[in-house]
Parts: sequence; structure tokens; C-alpha cells
Amino acid sequence: SLTNKNNLYVTETSSLYISRRAAAGNKIKLSSNECFISSISGNTTGESIFITKSGKIYRILNARLPINSLIDLNSLLSTKNYETFINVVSLNNIKQYAYLTIATSNGNIKKTLLNEYNNCRQGAVGIKLKENDEIVSVFLTNNEQIMCMSDDGYSIIFNSSEISPGGKATQGVKAMTLRPGAHLSCAIPLDSTFTQVVFCTEKGKILRTKINEFSIQKRTGKGVISINLDKDDKLIDAALINERASDIILAGDLRIIRFPISSITVQSRGGKGIIGIKTKEITKINKILVE
Repeated sequence: SLTNKNNLYVTETSSLYISRRAAAGNKIKLSSNECFISSISGNTTGESIFITKSGKIYRILNARLPINSLIDLNSLLSTKNYETFINVVSLNNIKQYAYLTIATSNGNIKKTLLNEYNNCRQGAVGIKLKENDEIVSVFLTNNEQIMCMSDDGYSIIFNSSEISPGGKATQGVKAMTLRPGAHLSCAIPLDSTFTQVVFCTEKGKILRTKINEFSIQKRTGKGVISINLDKDDKLIDAALINERASDIILAGDLRIIRFPISSITVQSRGGKGIIGIKTKEITKINKILVE
């Protein structure tokens, strides 16, 4: 997990005890005003990519990451200039993929051949960002369909073949037409092994629904309602479920919780969802993972 103070905390998922849904979860000790902003699940033989606020990308072997301790990323990556890190992505099974795909809060998306990032351990430009835009999702793709979600509760699925590959320093194309005041909150690749999706809100609500409730649209569409949000809540992330999945992990500012997927009932698209974690001590949830 990555914090808002450029620190990285790595733990083994097996050390997270399984809780009941809606429990408080495991509390992580952080400094004053420090919180988690991005989380991934990976393995020790893989690699991870760290993304900066300016759109720069750094790549590192997971075997170099210390376990159960906070470490400053600028120190770990030996950056030439101080960088502000905002996102992290796992490069597990990297040889299976052709592209690195990046989505931004203003609704843009771009894909670049993955081999263009082979030599970015000292940093490389990942995307050219416009003013007031920022990266929200980074993931590996081939030619799958992509699901994009806006923070006001809408989602769109389109074919990634509609995105022409671009160079590292390009802006990309529009993925989703956002409603007034909305921002793209996340994007995820789909494939035929996944049959369900779990949406997660900033206040800890989750909704599990079938992917086939969403029709395929053209890129740049407005999408359809995914979850009926409470007042002042936002759709923040989503994760896919296949028959091998067993547990859900929710990561918040101060706590992480793990509970069985079987404790979440399947609802129709546009439902209100159920409580995934108690958020009394948490400002917001920022990530949902499936194990």
C-alpha cells in the first residue's frame, strides 16, 4: 500500500486474518495526517510500477520491497528529484500482456506498448497530462474489453480495440463522457473468466452484481448506473470475481479488512449495496482487491 506521504507499506496477505463483513478490520500505525491512497496485490517474483503525480513511471522488482515496514519511495527508487507518488500497479504475469493502459480523472484513456517501459527503473514519462487532470488507474491489457467507472455511480464497457496505441508522452483519447461535476474514478480490464464485479464506495459500501447486466457501448458513451449512492458518497473502485476468488480485501486510510466473498449477496445493477467495513475511524476507502 502507498501512503499520501510517499511511504510504502508491504505485508503478506496471509497475515490478514479473515473477518466478518462490516467489521472494523486491521489497523495500521501511520504518522499524523498520513493515510493509504493506493493498494495492490502481487507476488515476490513479480514487479511493480509506481506512478507520480506528473505522470512519470518507475519500475521495481517486488523482491526489493521490505516487508512489514514503512519506507520512503524516493529513497527506495533513488529518484534524482523528489517525486510525489499517487498510484501503484502490479506487473504479475507480465509476459502475457502487450500494453500498459492508463486512465485519468478527466475521462481519458491511453495504451502504450509495454516494451516501451522496459527501461524505466530510473523513471520514464508515462502520459502527458492536461492541467487539473490526474491518473486514476494503470493496468496491463491485450485486446480485452474495458470497464470505466465515474465517481457518481455510472459505468461503461467498451472494446479496447477502439483505443489506438500511442507513445509514452501522449494524452490518449476520451474513454467516457462524464456528467457535470463527475470524474472518472477507476478503470479495469475484463476477460471471459470473470462473471461478476464488486463496486466499492468511499464510505465502505459494496455492491456485487453480474457483468452481463452491462451492455457493450461505444467508447465516449455516458454509461449506465452501477450503484445507487448515498448522499455525499462516491464510487471509488471495483474488482472482478471469477470462480477461483474466495475473499475481498478493502483498504482504507487507516484500516484493511479481509472477508469471504460468500458473505456478499448478488444484487441487480443499480442497487444500493451493503456495508463492507465500519468507517467510523476512516476518512475513506480507496481500494478493493479480490484474492
